[in-house]
Amino acid sequence: TRHLRLECGMPPQFRCPHCDFQSTRKGSINAHIAVRHAAEAEKSPQSQSRYQCPGCKKLFSYKVAMLKHRNECGRVSASLSCPKCAFVAQRSVDLDVHIATTHFVL
Repeated sequence: TRHLRLECGMPPQFRCPHCDFQSTRKGSINAHIAVRHAAEAEKSPQSQSRYQCPGCKKLFSYKVAMLKHRNECGRVSASLSCPKCAFVAQRSVDLDVHIATTHFVL
């Protein structure tokens, strides 16, 4: 089998550049980096923001930060827009407070 032929008893030949993790398989290192070191692996090399939210065009230095923001940004939709004015809320509780205090509707 592949394991006996290439891996069993062999020292790990691939090392994570961010920590002490080692593996005999390059794919394991890539998966480890993607899960454990996403921020380090995805940082813009120029230390400038280069990951842009497609919804609001906000810029981020880290891809993972942009993806998290994009998920939240996409939730700001008609369901969180005030039906009486142009106010848009990030959270439903904020919209409820706005409607109650601005439009005096309970």
